[in-house]
Amino acid sequence: MDRMERCNGEGSQAVSLIRRFRKAGLGMIGGMGKDSSFIDMHRNKPWLLFVKGQSSLEVWNHEDGTRIAKWKVNKYGNLVSGRFFPKDDWILVMCEQSWVVYQYEAIGSNFSKAFLDKGDSSLLVDIAVHPFLPYLLMCANHRYDNVKLLNWEFTPPKTLSLDYTVLAGHVSGARMAAFHPQKSHIFASLSVAGEIMVWKIGREEPTQTIEGHPQIRNFQFCNNVHQSHLVTGGSGGYLRIWDYTTGACVANLTRNAGTVAIRSAFFHPRFPYIFSAGSDGIVRVWNELNYTPLLSYSSELENLWSMASSKQCDELVLGGDGTLLVLEVTSLENVRAEYETAVDEKTAEYERKLDTMTAEYERQLDTTRAEYERKLYERTEDYERAMELWQGLSYAAEREQETKKQLEERLEKEVNARKMSDKSNAEYGELKKSLLKIIEVEASSKRLLETSYERSKQRVGELEGALEAEIQARKVSDRSRAELEQNVTGKDERIHQLEAEREEMEKKLEISDERIAELEREGRLKEERIHQLEAERTELVEALSAFERKNGELEDRFDKEVDLRRRSEEARTKLEEEGRAKVEKIHRLEAEAVVLAKSLETARQKPEEVMESRLEKDTDIQKTMASSPEQAAIDRPFQEYSFSDLVRATENFSSERKLGEGDHHGGAYRGELHIKTPVIVKKLPIKGTEMSHHDDTQLKTQVVDKLRSLRHPHVLTLLGVCYGDERCLIYEHMRNGSVKEWLLSGKSKALPWYVRLRVMGEVARGLAFLHLNRTATGHAIIHCAVNPVNIFLDDNFVAKLGEVDETLLASDVSAGAQTPKLGPILAKGSQYVAPECFRSGIFDEKTDIYALGVTMLEMVTGKLCNAVGIVEGAIEDDAVFKTVLDQNAGDWDIAPARGVARLGLSCASLDRRQRPDMIGEGGGIVPSLEAVALKLKAA
Repeated sequence: MDRMERCNGEGSQAVSLIRRFRKAGLGMIGGMGKDSSFIDMHRNKPWLLFVKGQSSLEVWNHEDGTRIAKWKVNKYGNLVSGRFFPKDDWILVMCEQSWVVYQYEAIGSNFSKAFLDKGDSSLLVDIAVHPFLPYLLMCANHRYDNVKLLNWEFTPPKTLSLDYTVLAGHVSGARMAAFHPQKSHIFASLSVAGEIMVWKIGREEPTQTIEGHPQIRNFQFCNNVHQSHLVTGGSGGYLRIWDYTTGACVANLTRNAGTVAIRSAFFHPRFPYIFSAGSDGIVRVWNELNYTPLLSYSSELENLWSMASSKQCDELVLGGDGTLLVLEVTSLENVRAEYETAVDEKTAEYERKLDTMTAEYERQLDTTRAEYERKLYERTEDYERAMELWQGLSYAAEREQETKKQLEERLEKEVNARKMSDKSNAEYGELKKSLLKIIEVEASSKRLLETSYERSKQRVGELEGALEAEIQARKVSDRSRAELEQNVTGKDERIHQLEAEREEMEKKLEISDERIAELEREGRLKEERIHQLEAERTELVEALSAFERKNGELEDRFDKEVDLRRRSEEARTKLEEEGRAKVEKIHRLEAEAVVLAKSLETARQKPEEVMESRLEKDTDIQKTMASSPEQAAIDRPFQEYSFSDLVRATENFSSERKLGEGDHHGGAYRGELHIKTPVIVKKLPIKGTEMSHHDDTQLKTQVVDKLRSLRHPHVLTLLGVCYGDERCLIYEHMRNGSVKEWLLSGKSKALPWYVRLRVMGEVARGLAFLHLNRTATGHAIIHCAVNPVNIFLDDNFVAKLGEVDETLLASDVSAGAQTPKLGPILAKGSQYVAPECFRSGIFDEKTDIYALGVTMLEMVTGKLCNAVGIVEGAIEDDAVFKTVLDQNAGDWDIAPARGVARLGLSCASLDRRQRPDMIGEGGGIVPSLEAVALKLKAA
């Protein structure tokens, strides 16, 4: 049994596949080439053509499942494929050695063919026929000049002339070609490397080239003349939609197309659906408007090879090894039409049956009524005759009684007369005999009358019984009539119910039409939105190009300034070398003493207490918040906000939105502005800090304006400020938090080693950018707090340096100047502070480089304690060095890891003179890290 599964989502009920017929045992469906379509459907007739085995062609009627013709073509080598010519009654057959054109004639069940022309096809892999113009496309399996456009002309009865145009073709061999079904001047070809070239008739160079993919095995154009799309299918479930005018991929349907080879994919010529057929026999259907999956149908064909459809019918034809399957594509519009036809036919049939039953009932009722009236009339006549007889008998009896009474009276008179006349006894005896005879005669008459009366009474009883039976029969007839009338009434109610259901279904169909119209409107809106997004994308690409040009100019300026600074540093180094050597030696010894004392004190503490104390000092940056991409954050306009805006954005600075204790200047809160932009709001406390000496003008000049000017991809961007009694800075929000959080997360959430190496290079670029800029007092900007806590990661894991405002808020924290307070900086972690700072409190570029080196070693080892000592003891031994690498970061590449570790040790050198420059002569930190990143990218 075929299986059909509908996908979730709107529109999944709009299409169905219904089996029309299945023919098995036909032999192999397909020929030699396994990437071409072996089933072709006639443009005007219900015919399909396929290759059986390697020597026979068969033509079938796909409406009734009958075979029309079959013939062998084996004199030109094994068969590959066959094609109908749409305009003339021709069939094009491609064999291994030649291509052949036949003219056929079909009269009734007779099918005849005649040879027209042939050509060489020893290197051909596919031939395409134009749907309505006299053109052919031929693809060859050799390099260059592998696509030919043929213009044919036929002169009856059997003259076929061809005019060749050889196109530039593909670098590799061609695989297949196809004409556009609607735009007559457009066609395309596919190479074995997956490259698609789009051509126009009359031009020998392609108008567009789609790079595609080596997995692509087939393609077809969209039937919609208003859309410039084509669909490609290939191995491994490869299925994508392309815009052949721009060469861009419009939709990737591979995720829902399975994992087997896509043998055929096309836009349906009649419905807004996309069909694909896999080698496993699964047919999938997508919505052409929004590319959502609608249906998955299992044809259960073994090794499906091809699928075809026709614009003239709703059939879908599938071919596999030995089996031909024809399916009917049913859409919502077909269902509605079929339903209305079925309802009309059902209603008409029911009305015919009801009319027949009513007429039969009336005929039976008339017959029964006539029979009853006839029998009643007969019974009434019998009854009247019986009543007349009865009345006659009654009258005779009454006459008999009167006669008897008269005789008795006469006898009594005679007796009395006899007594009175005293007649003789003889006369009396004779008279008595005469009277007795008369009495006997009267008695006989009476008996006869009684017998006749009994018979008449019995007959009257019979007539009364018959009359009663007729009355009962009439009652039964009345009940039958009532039942029939009730049945008719019930059927009338059923008719009304069906009519109500029909009206309800029509309303549902109207709702479905409205829904379809709504979906079409949504599709048009989405298409307009796509065009709008493409325009915005073009603008962003242009803006990005402008930014890259500006960035290149800044880098050139940066290189010039670095070269100038290097020369000045060399001159100063030569002048101060002798005196500084002695001073540095003293400083180095003092620094070593301080470090040893600090290490001794640390060793006495328990490791758990050390980790806990340092974790309490680290800033807990809120993670997993959505943020805008890096370039969008840089281009976001700066804005001043009122304190009430920030109160609403942070829900009155709710403790639930606080990201931690913040830095030593104040707390940081997660907020959302009125445009739903996630930001970080940093409060700047006034009392007891350097900010107490700053008014709004100083804050703007020394801090805000400088932060606004520091626009760099690897420096946290300032988005806004709030002046007044409650001063706040608004920064962009970083979705992936700080590097410290990733180092402490363990295996559950670890940064891969190659991401760590890239992050180091990005931090170095941001730090070098700060050193090239100047504070309001004219000194280089020194960060003073480079560590994993202040390195943040956006949603693409691009690194950005934060807490730059601390340097600008602290009075005169600049190159060669004394910092007023060392404590807050030490609170971030003493291991990041260069040894010379403990003696002099001076922060400059070398102290930032020291902190950067310690941070790099911590990212390599995953240890936030004594990373320098750990790496120093293992750097020269491969086996030991592998053990100190953070195993949570994955399988490290040892060579770049050791190079970065050596660079980190150089940066964290106790001798500041041994520390490399950010960008120095013959190399530096930034070039070294960028070289590592380039090698990883190339690998």
